[in-house]
Amino acid sequence: MAHPPRRFLADVEKGVDIAYVIFNNVRPDFHMFKMRNGQVAWIQAYF
Repeated sequence: MAHPPRRFLADVEKGVDIAYVIFNNVRPDFHMFKMRNGQVAWIQAYF
């Protein structure tokens, strides 16, 4: 199964990562990850 193209952004100083993807070439979606001490502290999804 092929996955849609993904883009990742990272702010190392703030410990925030963003993963952006478009499902079926129609629906944009991104998730924000907050990292603390090498662990995921929270995840937020936006549609």
